[in-house]
Amino acid sequence: MPLRFPWMSAGLALEPWPLVSWIGVYGLGLVVMFVVSGALHVGWRMAYLAPVVLVLWGFEPHVWYTASTCWHSVGVVQAESVHLSRYLELSEKTSGSTKLIVWPEYAVPKDVRASSDLATIQALAAKRNVIIVFGTQTSLGGSKWQNTALTVDGTRVLGEHGKHHTVHLFNDGESGPTMKAIDTPLGRMGTPICFDCDFQDVVRHMTLDGAEFFAVPSMDAVHWGEKQHIQHAQLFRLRAAENRRPFVVAASSGVSQIISANGWSSLRLPPMVEEVLDGRLIPEKELTFFTRWGWMTPWVALVMLAGWMLRLSRRQRNELENSFYKLAA
Repeated sequence: MPLRFPWMSAGLALEPWPLVSWIGVYGLGLVVMFVVSGALHVGWRMAYLAPVVLVLWGFEPHVWYTASTCWHSVGVVQAESVHLSRYLELSEKTSGSTKLIVWPEYAVPKDVRASSDLATIQALAAKRNVIIVFGTQTSLGGSKWQNTALTVDGTRVLGEHGKHHTVHLFNDGESGPTMKAIDTPLGRMGTPICFDCDFQDVVRHMTLDGAEFFAVPSMDAVHWGEKQHIQHAQLFRLRAAENRRPFVVAASSGVSQIISANGWSSLRLPPMVEEVLDGRLIPEKELTFFTRWGWMTPWVALVMLAGWMLRLSRRQRNELENSFYKLAA
């Protein structure tokens, strides 16, 4: 939408309800508004039907089931604006079985490939035999740069993503032009950055490009306050549930999360602490209805609304014409 700030839509009231994998968060918002309007204009007895349908659909067995038996140990580092040495130190605290470590957005707030820091990070990756995803910058020449999620192992750069949705009114770099997944030894992975996950398009395009799980560097500055951190954390759970993909989110001052594909079960670190989080994720490959078609729900609703308003306009015009003819007679 033109305003491009999707926080706290009506559908968020239902959290990552399984129906979201069919019609998305805006579809849930449509259901909420139907319930409210039904209560006002049809009566509470009819309005009760919608929650009953939601409950029955929510406990449909297949939405909780995964056929995969493969899983990966992952680690998250939650720290804000600390020296690289501190990220390395905290990473050493993750489990010895960890295969993927995620650092926050702007963990290395410069073009890491133009310094020796990249070799230092890769040395840790080689020592621990892990993949590291972290936030950095990419110089585009002159004063232009791009907010970047870089993925490395002990020997090479596996891939990168330039932040597609840069934050309004912030110096957040140039918008990244692509929304692609990357190949890793753990499987195909998406690495959107923070605000990218507030919208449905980046995660959906990466899922269609084969992403089986997501590693997300994020930054919620400590001075923004605890409520904002908790509120923002919910959007990652909705993206997971819409596409049925697990998420690993490293937020600078929280809430860092390891989210299962249904969006409900997650491990998390509270806001305003500097710590690490260990867990595991199960990659998924099946595409949801939302990923294929359900993302169009709000546009279909707008077309239906336009048709309905046109019908009401014509009806009103006919009623006015009939009233005029009766007065004239």
